[in-house]
Amino acid sequence: MSTNWNTRKLKRISASNICQAFKEVTDNDTVLLIQSELFNYINHVITFSDLIKDTPVRKILRVDNNTTNDLRSILGSMPHIEIILLIDIRASLKIPFEIRNFLKEFKDLPVTIVYCSWQTEITDALIEKKDTVFLESYQLNNVRHLINHQLAITDRKIKLKKCTLYPFPTLDDDVLSLDILYSADNENRYVPYLQSIENASRDVMIDNISNCILSLLKEHKSIVTNFVGVGNEAQLLGQLLKSRIDRDIDEKQAFIREGLFGDKFPSGLETDLIVFDRSMDPITPLLTELTYAGMVNTLFDGYLDIEIDEEKVHFDYQKDDFWDEMKFMNFGSIGPRLNQSAKQLQKKYDDRHNAESLGEIKNFVDSLGHLQETQRYLKQHTITSTKILNEVENNEALQFNRIIEFEQDVLSDNLDHKACNDFIQDLIFEGDVASDLIIRLISLVSICKCGLREKDFLSIKKSMVDRFGINILFDIERLTEAGILVTKNTITKNKKAGTTEDLRAPYGRNVSNNIIKEYRSIAKWFATLPVGSNDDAQDISNPKEPDFAFCGVVPLSMRIIQAFYDRSILSKTYNAQQPYIISKEPKVTKLETLFSQVYCNSKHISSERWVPEPKVNKLPNTTGKKDNDDHPDIAIIVFLGGVTIGELATLKHLKGKLRDKGIKKRFLIITDGILKK
Repeated sequence: MSTNWNTRKLKRISASNICQAFKEVTDNDTVLLIQSELFNYINHVITFSDLIKDTPVRKILRVDNNTTNDLRSILGSMPHIEIILLIDIRASLKIPFEIRNFLKEFKDLPVTIVYCSWQTEITDALIEKKDTVFLESYQLNNVRHLINHQLAITDRKIKLKKCTLYPFPTLDDDVLSLDILYSADNENRYVPYLQSIENASRDVMIDNISNCILSLLKEHKSIVTNFVGVGNEAQLLGQLLKSRIDRDIDEKQAFIREGLFGDKFPSGLETDLIVFDRSMDPITPLLTELTYAGMVNTLFDGYLDIEIDEEKVHFDYQKDDFWDEMKFMNFGSIGPRLNQSAKQLQKKYDDRHNAESLGEIKNFVDSLGHLQETQRYLKQHTITSTKILNEVENNEALQFNRIIEFEQDVLSDNLDHKACNDFIQDLIFEGDVASDLIIRLISLVSICKCGLREKDFLSIKKSMVDRFGINILFDIERLTEAGILVTKNTITKNKKAGTTEDLRAPYGRNVSNNIIKEYRSIAKWFATLPVGSNDDAQDISNPKEPDFAFCGVVPLSMRIIQAFYDRSILSKTYNAQQPYIISKEPKVTKLETLFSQVYCNSKHISSERWVPEPKVNKLPNTTGKKDNDDHPDIAIIVFLGGVTIGELATLKHLKGKLRDKGIKKRFLIITDGILKK
């Protein structure tokens, strides 16, 4: 069992799989057509020059409105060239309209479709085992079957080739995003616009994440020992993943498990799996991001490739040490850090004047390339941070400082319903702030105060219609259906309906907010508003509390995850009688009562050990080395419904705090997507 996960190799594996798939299709020259949503992924996995060098591909096109004309031009000069279509429908389950049109347009042209799949897709596993008994019943969930079914409409036969692709780290070694949260139309699949398809949409996402986790476990030869599910969807994912793991256990794997976790020689190795459903903390995504990467993502609609004043900027944490160091820092500490780096860089340049010997001159010349590269990155971040600061200070549409102050007051319960309503009405009538930002603030008030007053809700809806038009009512209605924008009357009604012990209570599966307690109580119990954390003497580049990523608040999601390992907070703020203070394994003992108070249902949280509990103590360490120093235990933390960059920053902070207390964990975050504002 491995505890050393090298996530960077996933990019190399995917690149190798792509090249191998294309080579197996044909030896002849080909034109590669890439689905638009897949284009950037392929470009980051393998350069197009390497793709042309290592495969039969000679031309590469992105499928869009110009594809037909571009391809006709290529066929005019290369009439015998073959066509490969690279598509990924694992999340959408449908071939894009542009590709279907292309196949009809060039119906006489031989085409091979290379489709993305998971290593552990259920029908693929059954085919490998030659299991024909259950193959037909599972076929409807198979990507290949879905493609064949849709191609039947085009009335043509097309060769299909599978290619296994993995998510790879783009922000941090310990963050893997499947990037399936948003559709090609920028619709959030966790909360789709049509409520009627929400269950199906979430099921598809759960299936993909389950396959992703299972593929990664196989790739790294790891075994999940402890599972914790927070929320209904999280528990559904756990059940699905456990059934697939059990399905694949053969005699060899059973023997390995017995050796690692059996009665005689338990290894002590642990791999935790914590799955967090976004509906258990809908508050954090509504808050303004204050980390460097979070603000880049908010203002420039991305954190990897952005544009500043028509100049393209690419952030690569593996090459850019500044970005790797500063991405999770509070933006307020970026300026001093860049100034310090600029002075250090200037000193290194000035030292060349003191070089007297030939060796010293040679050392400077050898380091000149690195210094120039450092200077380029320093300039890039200086421009980026200056642009952010200018937007924050001068963009009237953001009202940045004003909204930050409002968020703090709402979370701290400094404003009553009337004051909140007056603030929102002012923003509406001033006409500078966009509708989505105003709706975000209304949603924050609704959740934190456990519903809006009926008269305030009606007044705000009327003002929103007057300001933004009748179509804004559809957005408000959808958020009402999701349990986010609700009145106090609705909350009271749903509390009464949620007294059963049904797993889907209190609102049912279709909600995106399960909180039924006012935030002031939650903040007290989970200490999400640390006292004295905003002290001016505190070093914001090295904060003591994880409240640096948002407006002085600790994400509820982070505090819940912390409680599985560290009860020191809850022992002071909620109940002094805790079953433990520090635990190496994630435990939910006695959290059920707290969850029943916050969410009106203790069944929103569950835990299970997926391997046998050892009956003897771990063998003593005779190597003289400290446990877990080089390879700490893996804790896979899965976010269903997206994760904010601020939450990633606070989880990194939590990892360091746990390490200081002797709990050495590597938090590996897997998510369906990074949330956008």
